[in-house]
Amino acid sequence: MGERLRDAHLLIARAGATTAADLLVVGRPAIFVPIPHGGSRAEQRRNADTLAEAGVGWCMPEPELTPESLTGLLAEVFASPTALPEAARAAAALGKPEAASLLADAVERMLAAHTP
Repeated sequence: MGERLRDAHLLIARAGATTAADLLVVGRPAIFVPIPHGGSRAEQRRNADTLAEAGVGWCMPEPELTPESLTGLLAEVFASPTALPEAARAAAALGKPEAASLLADAVERMLAAHTP
């Protein structure tokens, strides 16, 4: 999956935490389509809005996703010579490829501090 993400110039994806983290690590912009339900899935809309505000991509809520709206957004993005490269740079700047290693190190330090 990582290779496919790295090969892409733009993705259309949900906005779950794992998806967002994967895209940031490989530095790829996306059109985020958060799951439209509230409740436990409301974090997807927050993720999509936050990433769009950070310049990583665009948020297109599913109820607004139509062939016409997607075509319009894609035409706007592809018409700009800087939109995708800037969004990719923003994604890469937020990515934390070493996050798992840093977390494991922190847990080991915490455990060592509490071991007699």
